[in-house]
Amino acid sequence: MPDGWTAESGGRPRFAIDHYLEERAVWVGWRGIRVQNRHRPLSTYMALLLGHGLELRHFFKPAPNGSDPEKTDRCRRVPYFHIMEWRKPAI
Repeated sequence: MPDGWTAESGGRPRFAIDHYLEERAVWVGWRGIRVQNRHRPLSTYMALLLGHGLELRHFFKPAPNGSDPEKTDRCRRVPYFHIMEWRKPAI
C-alpha cells in the first residue's frame, strides 16, 4: 500500500489523517510512481483567496450516492471533495 495507508479491520485500506493543521510536504509512492504531495488545511486556502479580494459565493460538500450501499457508507466517512464558487468583485 502507498505510504500513509494502513489496513483496518476487515483488510480495507484506510488513510489516517493526523496533524491536520500543520502544513507540510510528504513524498508518497504507489505503483512505481513517486510524487511530493503538499498538505495545507482548508483555512490556508480560504485565507489566501480572501486575501486576494475574492468573495465566496457558494460552498458545497456533496454527499456520495450510488448503487453499492457499502461503498457509499464508506465514502460518507470522509469528504472527498468540495465545490466552491468564488467571485472577484468589479472595481
